[in-house]
Amino acid sequence: MTRIIPFSNNEHIDDYETLEIRIKSVPFEDGYAPVFYISSPSDDYIMDIEELGCLMDGIDIARKNVDDIIDVLLRSKNE
Repeated sequence: MTRIIPFSNNEHIDDYETLEIRIKSVPFEDGYAPVFYISSPSDDYIMDIEELGCLMDGIDIARKNVDDIIDVLLRSKNE
């Protein structure tokens, strides 16, 4: 089960030395293409399954939020 916790404004997300996924949409031909990479804080960083699973949960949460934004944009375009 995914647990979503609030992130305090007093903390800076870059202070955490954990895995990171970055996703961007970059111009490609007549549209855009998704580009992503997973990075670790150092070359000797040891990944574990729980941390990778957490990243997958984050991707699912992001996907739902992007879907919600697309729905709002399509609804406003139809009105």
